[in-house]
Amino acid sequence: MNTVTLIGRLDTDPVARLVGKQPVVRIRLAVDDRTAGQPTLVDVDVWGRQGAAVERYLTHGRLVAVVGRLTSSIWRDGVNNRRQHVYVTAHSVDFLDKPSLNGQPKS
Repeated sequence: MNTVTLIGRLDTDPVARLVGKQPVVRIRLAVDDRTAGQPTLVDVDVWGRQGAAVERYLTHGRLVAVVGRLTSSIWRDGVNNRRQHVYVTAHSVDFLDKPSLNGQPKS
């Protein structure tokens, strides 16, 4: 079973990009790690309409819950070193706090 559930705050604003013709939004969560004394940063990719909502309504500092699966990407860099990135592909993102100011979407 490959299921991840995280609660954390956005460490940065969401970043949208296209993968092929599919829109995807990446968020970076700061997840509380009581044993380390500092947050663990986790990248999360959110696809489709949910990704569009994340991009439109979420900003740095907002509290969210993410349910998804671990995904990894492996490649060789310019000097042929093996590189790997492990991240979460979201099935769902729940907004857990109220937006600041008047709650208007980002323009």
